[in-house]
Amino acid sequence: MEHKFLGFKAIFITFCLFFIGIFLILSGRSFFSLLSYQIGDIYHYFLFELNRPVNLTLINPNNLNSWQLYKSENREAILKSYLLPLEPSKSKIPTLSSLPNPVQLVQTILPEIFSSSTTTSRPTTKISTVTTISVASLEKNSQSWQALIAKYPNKNFVFIPQFNVQAPLLIPPSKNLSIIYNNLRKGVVLFPGSDKPGSGYSIILGHSSAYPWDPGDYRSVFSLLNELNYGDPFFVYYDGHIYAFKVVAKKTFIPLNKNNGLTTEQALPKRSKPTVVLQSCWPLGASTKRMAIQGELITED
Repeated sequence: MEHKFLGFKAIFITFCLFFIGIFLILSGRSFFSLLSYQIGDIYHYFLFELNRPVNLTLINPNNLNSWQLYKSENREAILKSYLLPLEPSKSKIPTLSSLPNPVQLVQTILPEIFSSSTTTSRPTTKISTVTTISVASLEKNSQSWQALIAKYPNKNFVFIPQFNVQAPLLIPPSKNLSIIYNNLRKGVVLFPGSDKPGSGYSIILGHSSAYPWDPGDYRSVFSLLNELNYGDPFFVYYDGHIYAFKVVAKKTFIPLNKNNGLTTEQALPKRSKPTVVLQSCWPLGASTKRMAIQGELITED
């Protein structure tokens, strides 16, 4: 009896190892991308916990838990790095071209200090509520965009800063599947018939996983798509303009070519503002469902 049990155990272990081996061969790249991202996320959360004030109420008026607060801070850091250079008027930061010197920048942001009227007390209350960004910071952010654009000269691209994912955005001439799959080897694809990004309802397709022997450098470009959360930003560079979007919806659904399937527009309907849907096969290593993230236009440059 004991020998039979040991034999069954050996078969079971062999089967599990075989299954894990096959999975790693077929989807290892996507799996390790996901694992690496999650380990890095936990590591940065740990550092955030070590450095934040003990009393959360000092920096957390919305009563978020520590993980939510970490995600919120991370989102704000990304917005400051990549979104503020696109909308200086909203952030009350003057453009570099309009400021011949740093003194004029300070005069623009803090006019009360340089007011001709004199007072006996400093306007410290007003100053403390102003969010400022230095000239060096603005120049650094502008250089970040210049570097991103220079990476794919004369090409459109999608940029997801949370994962440091940047991929060329290709536009196939037709809905021919072989042409679309060929383009997916070279980047992500604006689905034929979609509106141009920033002008309506756009669908962008990308691989979440693929066979290791498949050609191309973008076989798992959307493997982390499910890790995007509501409010997270992503960007599309198209025809010389930078379009910023924030996540407003996400959904996993069965595609139309299967029983009781949906189109992307049925799963994530159009909105009043221009939207972009990032879509990929799901789960990793399978194509039974689709993962779709819908982003709403925030601003453009």
